[in-house]
Amino acid sequence: MSFARMASVERLRYVIRNYITAYEDNPFYSISIHWYSYI
Repeated sequence: MSFARMASVERLRYVIRNYITAYEDNPFYSISIHWYSYI
């Protein structure tokens, strides 16, 4: 795996983690988890 791809994957994980943290109390939280499990 190239360095660029690894960097993009790490960035994606960081963004998703922030999204989940920000919307922890959102009623769509469980739906979001379900959606991101397929990305």
